[in-house]
Amino acid sequence: MVHVSRVCRELVLSLSSARQAGEQAKSMLESGPEQNDALDQQTRVTRRATDLDLTVTWPNKFSPQIETEVQLTATQQTANLLHAGLVTKEPPVSVYKGYSAVAHGELYGLMHFMTPVQQPDGTELLHWGVDLDVLDSAVQVVILAFRSAWHRINAVMGWDNAEREQQWADDLDGISNFRMS
Repeated sequence: MVHVSRVCRELVLSLSSARQAGEQAKSMLESGPEQNDALDQQTRVTRRATDLDLTVTWPNKFSPQIETEVQLTATQQTANLLHAGLVTKEPPVSVYKGYSAVAHGELYGLMHFMTPVQQPDGTELLHWGVDLDVLDSAVQVVILAFRSAWHRINAVMGWDNAEREQQWADDLDGISNFRMS
């Protein structure tokens, strides 16, 4: 069963990537063999799954599902990532709405530190080569950027959030004392 799960995970990621490649090909390439090849990737991956007797569904346009393995949308992944790092009772979507612009900018910026590394079997995987000091600084910038926006929203709306402000101070103190090993 573990191997089936791994196969489904790989196929879901491949199918999601193929869908994105097809969308990009439609918008960027003129009709021709390159566009057709990109558009056919999704069909080829789906055929691989069905040849293995695996069920392929599309709960929405960007999230394929094979058996029980689902590829979450970028929005869902970002919301879950942010939600996991915060102490809040708000659902991930609420957290995402407030943090998304800062988080997207930061995450895409950090992606520039990823480089392909050839594996022993000949495949290439992205390796994150960011120095931990750079990562720490980048995360601090995200926190400060969001906090500045949060203060501005409170000032414009005339909200008194002394209790939340204290929680921010406590959270930031906890974050600044956290060290990665």
